[in-house]
Amino acid sequence: MKPQITLIQPPVTDSTYPDMPFSIEPLSLLVLASLTPRDRYDLRIIDGALKGEKNAIIDPDSALVGITVVTPVSDSAYDIARRYRQLGIPVVLGGAHVTLAPKEAKEHADSIVVGEAESVWPALLNDFANGELKPEYRAEEPPAFEVEIDRSVITNYRRKYPFISIIQTTRGCPNDCEFCVVASTYGRRIRHRSIESVIQEVQSVQRHLKRNTFGFTDDNFFGDRAYAKKLLNALIPLKIRWASQMCIDIAEDEELLGLMAESGCFAALFGFESINQAALQEAGKELETSRYPALIQRVRDRGILVIGTFTIGYDADKESVYDDTLAFCRETGIEVPLFITLMPYKGTCLFDRLVKEGRIDRGARPGSNPLALNFAPRRLQPARVEANIIRMYREYYNWSYVVRNLKHWFKRSHYKRCLLLIGFYLLYLAFARRIGKGTFRKR
Repeated sequence: MKPQITLIQPPVTDSTYPDMPFSIEPLSLLVLASLTPRDRYDLRIIDGALKGEKNAIIDPDSALVGITVVTPVSDSAYDIARRYRQLGIPVVLGGAHVTLAPKEAKEHADSIVVGEAESVWPALLNDFANGELKPEYRAEEPPAFEVEIDRSVITNYRRKYPFISIIQTTRGCPNDCEFCVVASTYGRRIRHRSIESVIQEVQSVQRHLKRNTFGFTDDNFFGDRAYAKKLLNALIPLKIRWASQMCIDIAEDEELLGLMAESGCFAALFGFESINQAALQEAGKELETSRYPALIQRVRDRGILVIGTFTIGYDADKESVYDDTLAFCRETGIEVPLFITLMPYKGTCLFDRLVKEGRIDRGARPGSNPLALNFAPRRLQPARVEANIIRMYREYYNWSYVVRNLKHWFKRSHYKRCLLLIGFYLLYLAFARRIGKGTFRKR
């Protein structure tokens, strides 16, 4: 009998999040699974984000356990590691949080992986097979990531991940935002997969899973516009639907907007961060907030839904930031605004600055609740931030808003956009039940 490798995505333990019967596929675990030789190992993936797997996350048949760790679920990951190690099963921790806080992670594991795992996972498995597992594996050079993803390793894949398949085409981001961990984990140099390998993966999903909707998980899909334009041209004949995250300044490039629409882009996630110019400068972004409305309209004119993140907690923010942001979202018609708090992660310039200023403890880290602050902004009252963000959600996502947006897209014959919005609102209702009743209320 072959030894079993168990790969785990930890659950979010904060009660703000509803237990879901479906999720978004855990791409990092799929990469490791695809690099694990099936002739030598049995393989199991446990996704703690799924309701059915959250309560069965300990598998005593495991010979080796790998856990991917991001900061909001680090406590959950450490608890799972402790339970496996109590059974005498060795645990390997990796992921962004481990790369940013390796000393902390070592206290909870038999081995850790610092950096991107593709280049060290085969050696780690060989060492494990020989009884020589090292306490640390470090990817000294960023690896090529031309891994062919094998989604067959997940049982009942279509039931667990029914809506969208995840593909990564680039890593790294040329921007240097104060709050962002990308430069510390992936670097500022954009690295690409070959366009041929991306197209092959899309076609494989279409052929084997009969699926045509994709999410490109690049931190900045248009970090290299020349590459992106070539990729979009190659995607056009495949007639897919896709979404990704990008900077709003791409809307200044009419050729790029045209290629996005023609290649099937149905939604774009923009990190607006703030409508306060001083806050934007504080974050290290060079955009002018006065340009936002026109750029948003250009995207919507192409039939693309706008998802926007707005961050609360900058030193430049005043108590009026909540109502000002709501007014901006209503005026511009953003379909899906997401309101979150500023999160100082280890390894970021923001975290280092707050430590230097004595405004955050060096051992502090954001929890799994995206609405709670773990430091004190200069002008906002921390105790009121979470309640105000909850109020923003309640006031924005009401029935009049739902009807207005559905009318906008229905009049333009974008019926599939209407269905997507309805799906989002249903998901939001599940979230709303956790943060209080009366979220959809008539104003």
